[in-house]
Amino acid sequence: MSGVFLVVFVFAHLWLLHYAGSADVTFQEVSVKLRSPLYLFLDLGLLALALYHGLMGFIRVVGDLGVLGVRGERVLRWVSLAVGLTSLVLGYRILQAFSEK
Repeated sequence: MSGVFLVVFVFAHLWLLHYAGSADVTFQEVSVKLRSPLYLFLDLGLLALALYHGLMGFIRVVGDLGVLGVRGERVLRWVSLAVGLTSLVLGYRILQAFSEK
């Protein structure tokens, strides 16, 4: 399911940034758009979904290989959660930096 939602978010992201509004996409125009809560929500949602999809896929592949065992998979899940949350916070800060004047 995360793959389906990821495709929807990617197309929404591309359409809103490149086709909604003026024909020229400039840094200033993107900066103005990122001040909108809708654009911020879509970009953060896209980032969160991509992180979830990628990290869960990685966990599943490692789990299918059976190299870590039950305890190792549990540790891998917690490490993946920490990496995902840290990446999401950093992504939010980067989006904030682009939307500032």
